[in-house]
Amino acid sequence: MKKVIIGRNIDAEKSFTINLEGKITRLEALLEYMQGFIDIKDFEFLESNIKNYFIESFEEKYRSDFPPIVNLEKRLELCGVDIQKLDKLISDYNAIQVQGFNAKTRTAPKPNFEIYANDETAVNRYESTKKLCDILNDLRTSQTVYPANVIQGVGGAIGFNFQTNKFDINLNYINSIPQRNY
Repeated sequence: MKKVIIGRNIDAEKSFTINLEGKITRLEALLEYMQGFIDIKDFEFLESNIKNYFIESFEEKYRSDFPPIVNLEKRLELCGVDIQKLDKLISDYNAIQVQGFNAKTRTAPKPNFEIYANDETAVNRYESTKKLCDILNDLRTSQTVYPANVIQGVGGAIGFNFQTNKFDINLNYINSIPQRNY
């Protein structure tokens, strides 16, 4: 069977975009804070323990600036490093999961958000409800059509999109996903 696109998962696409933008924003905040104290050569450390990388790089950079008797916590404090802030930035960055996120390029592969018909019956339902929606939308230009009555009359096979102010296909009906119609 040939795949037929019957719609687009707009909610999942918006969620992906928001998560990606949030991940980038949090990455930039984390890197900006870390670069105030250490030099970051690559982004490999983001895949492992970020805090350990920071502490190891900090010790390497500032080892000769302090006598050996000064412990790590005191060195961090004297240089103005706020460990709680670093932990918060790290946890914020790790809280957002974006599959395949590349920190160096600040991109992630965009998933396919298209919705496909499951079988031949779904393709037939799609074509017939698409025709019905087109006819009703054309009729609305010259005649008053009450969307609630039409939707109830066709048993929820179509819906009304209040953003576009047009009748639209009900994807749950097309793919035989049970739903409640009121």
